[in-house]
Amino acid sequence: MNSKILEILNDIEEMGDLDQEAVKAAEARQEVLAKPTGALGDLEEMTVRLAGITGLVKNDMKKQAVAIFSADNGVVDEGVASAPQSVTFSQTINFTRGLTGVSSMAKYWGIDLLVCDMGVKMDLPEELVTDSMVEQGCDDCDGTDCRNFLTKKIVNRRLARGTANLAKGPAMTEEQFEKAFL
Repeated sequence: MNSKILEILNDIEEMGDLDQEAVKAAEARQEVLAKPTGALGDLEEMTVRLAGITGLVKNDMKKQAVAIFSADNGVVDEGVASAPQSVTFSQTINFTRGLTGVSSMAKYWGIDLLVCDMGVKMDLPEELVTDSMVEQGCDDCDGTDCRNFLTKKIVNRRLARGTANLAKGPAMTEEQFEKAFL
């Protein structure tokens, strides 16, 4: 793994000291909730850590998103894939049209879907692709609720037309891996 990626991983790990006051307040809040201690498992630890990161005991988690990174794998040449690469192409488009299980569930729960082309082998229709993850628009017709929102299009982050065949060598170059990771 190259040094830039290791540096980023270290930075994430050492993101800075947690706000200890918020951590203590979040732990105290957990203790007064009507539940046995530890009943929420990892969720309790996550809420305490989130409080330490944000400095807030109660964090707004109302807006959520699912990120989908579409790409084809070159090992398909070995005959080991469950479906042809045309399925990646079709599903990537179908994610944005609400025609997949994940997009249906996301719509039902009010969760945004962010679809990125990281390496679909076939060319996606230009009218469905954008370089920007965010667009600005309005929820109502009088223009009073203008805000930024995730695009409904496929975000172009293509590194290559699929990966190389990992049965014959590395699936990606170190440079491609770095770009994908960053």
